[in-house]
Amino acid sequence: GDSRRARELLREHVTDDRAAGYQGDEDSFPDLVRCAVILGEVEVAEQLVRRLPPGLPLVGHVLASCDAMLAEARGEHEAAAAGFADAASRWHGFGVPYEEAQALLGHGRCLVALGRAPEAGAPLAAARGIFARLGARPALAETDAALAGLREWSGGAA
Repeated sequence: GDSRRARELLREHVTDDRAAGYQGDEDSFPDLVRCAVILGEVEVAEQLVRRLPPGLPLVGHVLASCDAMLAEARGEHEAAAAGFADAASRWHGFGVPYEEAQALLGHGRCLVALGRAPEAGAPLAAARGIFARLGARPALAETDAALAGLREWSGGAA
């Protein structure tokens, strides 16, 4: 809840030489980038992503998620929708359900932004199922809000 401190910590992470390159913490980058985007710190998010060294399969999955988040933040919803779909598939195959669900949620948001709300129901419902199973309440609430928006958009049929 402390946006100022969160911004400080994100900026410290970007400038900390110890955080550059492989440190074994690549799995935290989607959360860092999500936080930066939510705070409107897209440039910081981009700097974080540039710090990730390619090569390991995990880094490829992290980059897929982060690139999709950045595309969405820039309003590039078509690219973001495709990126989130790819990221969801990657995370599913890698066995990381939380990130799979985050990617499904992003995919659904982008489909709605593209005016393709009827297509958004399936990824949003899948995300909801995963978040509910994991007990991820904040993400579940966000997904429920997106699903409620779909029901309103479709006149209650979603």
